[in-house]
Amino acid sequence: MFIEPVDDNVNPDMLKQEIIRKTRRFNSMRYCHEQISSPRFIVVVPQNTLPRTATKGNIRRKEVEVKYKTLLDQLYSN
Repeated sequence: MFIEPVDDNVNPDMLKQEIIRKTRRFNSMRYCHEQISSPRFIVVVPQNTLPRTATKGNIRRKEVEVKYKTLLDQLYSN
């Protein structure tokens, strides 16, 4: 999960823990391979760094995967 916090002064580790806490119930209803059960699978990036579509401003998932390929490979190799 990639996160762009509204406030760049937020502590990334605390934000990750808060996300895990708030999504715990949702994750319990998902298959194991769909869950984000560890903060290490949450990547906090600076505001406006994720590639977006020109029209709606949606995140371009494939471009994020390409841009962060090395980091994603590291996360899933451990």
